Amino acid sequence: MRSLPFVVLALTLIPIINAHAQRMGDELGGPTGVGDQRQAGGPSSADAERRMRERASLGDAVKKLPDFTDAQKDSIKAIEKRYGEVFKTYGSALRTQMDNARAARGQPDVRAMGMLRTSADSARDVEVKAARAVLTSDAQRAKFDQNLVEMREREAKREEDMRRRRALADAPPTTGGDLNNGAMAGSPGTPDGRP
Repeated sequence: MRSLPFVVLALTLIPIINAHAQRMGDELGGPTGVGDQRQAGGPSSADAERRMRERASLGDAVKKLPDFTDAQKDSIKAIEKRYGEVFKTYGSALRTQMDNARAARGQPDVRAMGMLRTSADSARDVEVKAARAVLTSDAQRAKFDQNLVEMREREAKREEDMRRRRALADAPPTTGGDLNNGAMAGSPGTPDGRP
């Protein structure tokens, strides 16, 4: 009996809490649950910007290179720094496009995003060629090329996973079957007629 006032209080507060959560969602730039949709449908703008900036890193491409000298390491770092600024610019542009679309409650311009990605890919190709030119032995170049293939395979897998998640997020919800439309058997209003 002592818990009855707490139950009544909780039941009274639920609509108030829901209304507050809805208002907070609107104040934060979208309806509640947008963060969940963003995770299911693709990266947030901050994640996309971070990933774009990370493209300047050649760390995976130069890992375990045979006879990799300090002078070569310094040259690679200089290349990464130079292209880091380029990818920082691409990342900022990508984030701006995504945030502007989200603010307008729409989708980013796929064509503009594709052009940005194509430019970034071209810059990455030039960066990789500059890094490869630093390498002096056939063994270094062979390992570098092998590392690049592995990197591209991982990137392709990540892209495919993102496409799959976006397709799932955009798919209409399914109903029916044995799911009882989300209701639990024996709960009020269930199709089996039990109260």
